[in-house]
Amino acid sequence: MRKHHIFCDFVNGVLFEGRQRLNSNVSGETFELLATFFDDRHLKLAKKKEQFRNKEGGGYNMCTAFREIREEGIRIGKDQGIQIGAERVNLLIQRLIQECRMEEIERAVSDKAYQQELFIKYGI
Repeated sequence: MRKHHIFCDFVNGVLFEGRQRLNSNVSGETFELLATFFDDRHLKLAKKKEQFRNKEGGGYNMCTAFREIREEGIRIGKDQGIQIGAERVNLLIQRLIQECRMEEIERAVSDKAYQQELFIKYGI
């Protein structure tokens, strides 16, 4: 069960240093406030609020909500990284085609060190 609270411990240390500390059971009003603080437009925490309701003692489990925020942030970051990487490779291939360097395309996609050299050379 200790593992469950590691993220809340982190949030407490970073966000609530020396002030009232967050625990896993918060009121509906606090839940709404924190959802707003974390820019809820993409996560839709408020719409999923009931899935965070504590079965015992009422209130809402913000540790679970924070974990979901973190996981969603990681997923978004990975998706963006994949998209940026694909765009860089496409730009590199287009540049090599423009310069009629077809034989280097295969090397660039199979040799990551060479690919990095070309990224630097072309400023991609």
